[in-house]
Amino acid sequence: MAKSHGFISRRHLLRCAAGGLGTAIALPPLEAMFGSDAAFAAAGRGRPRFLAIYQPNGHQAATFTPASAQLRNFDLRGTNSEPLSPIMDITTIFRRMTSASAPSEGNAHLTAIVSWLSAKPIPNDDSRVHSISADVFIAEHYEKVAPTGRRQHLALAGSPFIDPGRTGYNNDMKSWLSSDRNGNRIQSDNNLVRTFDDLFRGADPGASQQQIDARRIAKKSVLDFVIGDIDALEKKLGAADKRVLSSYVDSIRDLEIRLDQLPAAGGTASCTKPNLTLSQYAPFAPDRTEPNMDRHWKETTQLLAVAFQCEAVRSVSYMIETEAGESGYPSQGLPDSHGLSHNPGTPGYGKRDRYHAQLYAEMIETFRKTPVADGNLMDNMLVLWGAGIGVNHSKTDLMAVLSGRVGTVKHNALRDMGGRSAAGLIPAILKQLGVLPESEGFGVAKPGESFDLSS
Repeated sequence: MAKSHGFISRRHLLRCAAGGLGTAIALPPLEAMFGSDAAFAAAGRGRPRFLAIYQPNGHQAATFTPASAQLRNFDLRGTNSEPLSPIMDITTIFRRMTSASAPSEGNAHLTAIVSWLSAKPIPNDDSRVHSISADVFIAEHYEKVAPTGRRQHLALAGSPFIDPGRTGYNNDMKSWLSSDRNGNRIQSDNNLVRTFDDLFRGADPGASQQQIDARRIAKKSVLDFVIGDIDALEKKLGAADKRVLSSYVDSIRDLEIRLDQLPAAGGTASCTKPNLTLSQYAPFAPDRTEPNMDRHWKETTQLLAVAFQCEAVRSVSYMIETEAGESGYPSQGLPDSHGLSHNPGTPGYGKRDRYHAQLYAEMIETFRKTPVADGNLMDNMLVLWGAGIGVNHSKTDLMAVLSGRVGTVKHNALRDMGGRSAAGLIPAILKQLGVLPESEGFGVAKPGESFDLSS
């Protein structure tokens, strides 16, 4: 079949052919949405996406990067950032930054996480209002200039344990990663099935509660409700678009199955087909441990690859765990990461960094394999991974890792910041994404104080 251009809208949704059950799924960019091959290449990638991944309890700075001061042609072998080697062509490592929380007063954990994306110190532990975080700032900008009719921001977490009464050490303030326009905390969610439901089953704003309930009672794949529309659309598409649509549908179905097979506390799911109403990460145990944090990161990777591909969301914050969180990685023989952070010279502390680098690299490679227009997801995306505190809860020697091809960022670099405030990294990212003018600052970073990512 010859290619046809421009016969479907960018905002076309796959819907239930019978008009029931309120199901609608967004589509990834297809050639048929654009007037020409050139238009597809120029605009098919959509707006730049952003993902911020927060690592609690600091990191082992001495073993994370090479000791050499060489910032180009460096060798990561033997360091805990070695798993990043395959992605360094689209990645930059920052070291020796000072926390954006300085000079906040109070608990280092709390002030670190609240300040990380806001690029602004929070006064103290008792502050209840702060300022907008970068992830929300990005989403609000896109909502104005490129509305999709859907929320453009997600706040997710692998282990968001909180003590609602603030009577324990792990209180609710230490899960404060994202802030809204008014500076209020946005609670992160670890339930990926609920997130999947919001992104893919909730795309139809006309769905009634009765339709949503009927969908869940049916216990079918979300694709079962729109298969007729998929078949009808596929008959009109060219060969390239058919391949993209088929891959996209397969990704959604695979994601449903993966989410359904996640183990609950103390057991393993045995369902043979998606049953999305029952699958979720278990509530947190009283001992504050979450044994599935690494699995959660991997499943979040699969979920976001699909969501970013079809622009169901454009800006996401992901908290691996709350600050001062006490989960470990039993599969890696790693105990409570907070306890490790109080012994910063122990091999286990560095091993955790290395494992996180591995999970991060796997995520970037998954995004790089996700087709978008004439390229892949990482061609129009920035992913930031970093910590808000340094060794032994200090406010110095912070690291960050940035990946993606957006703007003029020059990668395959190790950038030694020499003690500069990490606050300068956030406006630099915002400017590369095109959401902050060069003449403006963000947080405490004034115009001209943002990092130069282009040289």
